[in-house]
Amino acid sequence: MAIPQTTAPQVTFMKGHRFSRAGFTLVEVLVVVLIIAVLASLAMAGWQRARAASSMVLSTDRIKGLGTANAIYATEHNGSYVPILSFDGNGQAGVMWHFNADFLGPLIGDTEFLNGVTGYEGIGGMPEVVLDPLAVRAKKRFSDRISASYGYNDENIPLPYVSGGRNQKAQQSVVRMSAPARMMNFITATDYLVRFDGRSSWLANPVEGKTDNGQIAYRHNNKAIAVFYDGHTELLSNEDIRRFDKLGGVSSVFWGGSR
Repeated sequence: MAIPQTTAPQVTFMKGHRFSRAGFTLVEVLVVVLIIAVLASLAMAGWQRARAASSMVLSTDRIKGLGTANAIYATEHNGSYVPILSFDGNGQAGVMWHFNADFLGPLIGDTEFLNGVTGYEGIGGMPEVVLDPLAVRAKKRFSDRISASYGYNDENIPLPYVSGGRNQKAQQSVVRMSAPARMMNFITATDYLVRFDGRSSWLANPVEGKTDNGQIAYRHNNKAIAVFYDGHTELLSNEDIRRFDKLGGVSSVFWGGSR
């Protein structure tokens, strides 16, 4: 018997078409991963810049608020700005400026807080909403450190240390300050007070501990934020602060001197 012949099926290829292989090569995958990594790094850099700018705006606004609160305090206390340390009528030490309810009242307006109920151990008596946001983040990341935010100028300015008008000469000196637009009031710092010796000793470090030498803190893109006695604010670099040395150093108007 003859075996029937079988014919293989014919496959017709359309002109201009080829079979395509599914999936990607390793090189293609690596290219895609590289592109995603570049885009992510650009996005992260942009986010960090935006966050830094936001922190600077917040800190500038808050330190300006301290200057405003000090001006309000002066109008209510015969021209005397908030004392670094107050005393009662019996000569007993009272509170530091950052605990002073008369100073904090216009700034915070929180009766419960002013009565001693605090939820943050940052700059003494001040709540988180008043502090430098960069210092707050450092405190939250490293809970074993207490970070200060702003320092009150403690050089050459005869701020009255006794409430009730007992230090009349000092009060008059503050009232008659010669150049409020050039005299620093508050500045970003790592201590409650700021001094001439701390103008250039700060080192950038996310673990900001409270110090006892009144260091200026150049936290914001290597700039310190200062508010002057006339209420305006400035960004000052370490080099800017050092220029005051040529204008009399510790005796310059910036530090409350007379030159």
